[in-house]
Amino acid sequence: MVGSNPTLSAIHLNLLLRVFGKALVVVTEWDEFRALDFRRLKQEMKAPVIVDLRNIYKPEEMEKYGFSHFPIGKRMAKA
Repeated sequence: MVGSNPTLSAIHLNLLLRVFGKALVVVTEWDEFRALDFRRLKQEMKAPVIVDLRNIYKPEEMEKYGFSHFPIGKRMAKA
């Protein structure tokens, strides 16, 4: 799910989504979060919601993948 860090993908992020899975809250600008597979991520989530506290995602891209995107200080895209 994460391009440059398979350990984060296989263990941490996947497990967190399966346990909690209602929303992804981005609090870091790490490259691992910039390289998410949004199609797969949406399949793993109970609700396609991304709270983007670092403004690393483009609202148009989030809308394209069907996410409700809540960036700080920007207009949001609803699925």
